[in-house]
Amino acid sequence: MKTVMKQLLAYFVGIGLLGATLAHAQQRYVPNALSPSQLAPRYRDALRIAQQPMSAAQPTLPSPPQPVGSAIGNGTSPATGPHVPQSGTEGDFSAGFPGMTPNGQPANPMPPQMQGVETGLWDGCEGGTCCAECGGGYCQPPLWFTNQSVRFIGRSQPRLKALARVPEAIFGTTLITQKDIFNNRSANYDVAPGYYVTIGRYLGRDSQDRDDFLEFTYWGMNSWNDSAYVNNELLVPDPTAPQIGVGIMNSPFPKEVGGFNRATKESIDIHSEMHNFEWNLRLRPRGRPDQLVMQPNGRWKRECTPGAYMSYLAGIRFMTIDDGINWNASGEIVNTQTNQRFATSGNYNNRTENNLLGLQIGADLIFRRCKWSWGVHSKVGPYVNYARGVQNIRNQAAGDPFSFVALDNHFSATKQEVAIVGEVGFEANYKFTPNMTGRVAFDFMWISGLALAPEQFQFTATPVNFINMNGNIFSEGLTLGLEWSW
Repeated sequence: MKTVMKQLLAYFVGIGLLGATLAHAQQRYVPNALSPSQLAPRYRDALRIAQQPMSAAQPTLPSPPQPVGSAIGNGTSPATGPHVPQSGTEGDFSAGFPGMTPNGQPANPMPPQMQGVETGLWDGCEGGTCCAECGGGYCQPPLWFTNQSVRFIGRSQPRLKALARVPEAIFGTTLITQKDIFNNRSANYDVAPGYYVTIGRYLGRDSQDRDDFLEFTYWGMNSWNDSAYVNNELLVPDPTAPQIGVGIMNSPFPKEVGGFNRATKESIDIHSEMHNFEWNLRLRPRGRPDQLVMQPNGRWKRECTPGAYMSYLAGIRFMTIDDGINWNASGEIVNTQTNQRFATSGNYNNRTENNLLGLQIGADLIFRRCKWSWGVHSKVGPYVNYARGVQNIRNQAAGDPFSFVALDNHFSATKQEVAIVGEVGFEANYKFTPNMTGRVAFDFMWISGLALAPEQFQFTATPVNFINMNGNIFSEGLTLGLEWSW
């Protein structure tokens, strides 16, 4: 319950910070777009022409040659009477060029019914400024967007630590060795589904012709739960006391520690959960100036220009990783002379909490081709891991004549260490409509400097209050989702 409350508190704090920064952030940007005087010179001419509405009227051509014998000198024609000179001179087509006046300057906007450019509009897009196919291109993006996805994550196993061993004879010799038959990897960390959401707000267009966004991202609810066990009911006489029958499974603990040694059954239960919160400022380059393409029906269509674009982000990230493992061992001691039976047991429970807080930077290289886009993205950053570990160790071996150590230890330790989180992934996107985009991504993530519960075992008769923070997690995940913009 404590962990859930902490995660909910962090979520609401994130939403509050996102909302509180919007008003301040908007003061640093022009609400729609920069004025032409603020643009780089290479964009001014393209913007001046691209923003002009296009006329459906055909260009006006020079008057045809007069028939032979007609009166040209006095400006009259036998058929039409006085000749009225046409606007523009022969070879000058600027008078009829869509969006231009005869002197080559931008024309005043024409009424909507006279505009001849086909565009694909998202809700709120200004007429004549969006690509007719995808609603993107060289135009202002929507003010808000959200990405709702499901993410499937598989994570790596902890470092190997043997928990149960049985004696095994070496073939061809009289030597006996110990064979590991059970360990902290016997339970699996299979693929776990989770939730992924991003909420973004468009801030404005900066002086480098980039669209700037403030984003809040949460992903998590990925939970791994599994169990494993091993049984060996065989009881064998102890070499030093033939009248005593004991189990053959032993642990890395010293032989004097009963319950964990001379066992007949061992089991482990694991639990792990991850949650991630991010607040990022993303700088995304605006598309290149759109193309105006004449269609077979005589109408002009605005189309975005394909190309590769590099965007950047920087922000704050908070991640929690809770880990737990519970190891149980049980056995039976039989005295054949007295026909007495004694049950033994051992329990070792480890729980760890990792709270990572730090800064991150990232970049992505995206290839845009109208409705399709694909590319690679990455993030990396240093973090401080505020870790906590709890260990409970207890054994019960009152009837074991070979047990001389009683364990009943309860430890709780905290520690701060530097951690590193790095991500790289591949993505592909397709615009179903100007306001809805489908997204698929496959990501790899590596986290170092963690306290992992399966790596906290102390196989000693005198354990101490200790937390091991040299654990690593490597994970890979598939993300499927939809993005809405408005």
